[in-house]
Amino acid sequence: MELPDLSRVFLALTSLLTTYLTLCCLTPPNPPPISRTKDRVVPFGSGSLLLCRRLAFGLLGLCHAILILNPTSPPSKLCPNPSNLNPSLFSWSTHAVVCLGLLLIAAPVRLLAFRQLGQDFTFVLAKPRGLVTSGLYRYAQHPSYTASVVVIVANGFMFERPDGAAGCWMSRAVAQSAWWNDVRAVVVVVGACMIMMRVADEERMLKDALGREWEEWHGKTKRFVPGLF
Repeated sequence: MELPDLSRVFLALTSLLTTYLTLCCLTPPNPPPISRTKDRVVPFGSGSLLLCRRLAFGLLGLCHAILILNPTSPPSKLCPNPSNLNPSLFSWSTHAVVCLGLLLIAAPVRLLAFRQLGQDFTFVLAKPRGLVTSGLYRYAQHPSYTASVVVIVANGFMFERPDGAAGCWMSRAVAQSAWWNDVRAVVVVVGACMIMMRVADEERMLKDALGREWEEWHGKTKRFVPGLF
């Protein structure tokens, strides 16, 4: 096994850090409340599915870091098909810098949203104790959703791809199949629909629970990107 240089060690550590932050973003900051609030996304965010998602992100991130440290001779048991790997994902390329940079920015934003909403931040919709309009919520209504989208997309472009760590266990034909583009398109459409449904359900719940106070705040702030969208 070759001895990795310091730049590769730093890249591997950065990849592990972003994986850790991603796992934190996927971990509910509070236990799920008992709620009768309409929430059409709950079945897709159950405990077992969340656990599977965290396991997938964690394993791919760990494998990715190991492959960074062994770019030319990865362990055969870890990567039976190294020819499927894209070298730009395992070195300090522009692609890697952009993806990791986005993760290092977006993940802390989502975790800050966890902190600022406190006990009211749950992965299951429930009536809040009050309206938070300070911190991140002074500038946007759903900063955690914006950050979550960036985290998921950046992970997809960096770790969850057929020429990344997952490609180690794919045949050449599967890794290079054109239908991966179709899979990505379906994931994007389904993900966008789920976010829109969750936002609609959440805003309906907030309007019913908080009334005019929420309507005034809703009217003067953007939903996802401050000042834009």
